[in-house]
Amino acid sequence: SRAKRYSRIGLEYEDIFQQASLLFILAVYDYKERPPTTFAGYIKKRIDWGLWVYYRKYLKQQIEIPYGLKIGN
Repeated sequence: SRAKRYSRIGLEYEDIFQQASLLFILAVYDYKERPPTTFAGYIKKRIDWGLWVYYRKYLKQQIEIPYGLKIGN
């Protein structure tokens, strides 16, 4: 599962699972039927992208903490 993959690279399994659940709910509400994209394909891409963004924010935070940096906002 996606949660297992991200937990192996440092994130907590429960945090990833919760984030994926929230992304799924948002994707269901945001989905609009477009002929070449199926519902399942849209959901998969939306969750993959959302977890990638979540992981990038985690990495950025891990870099900032030891060096006392404030990157971005």
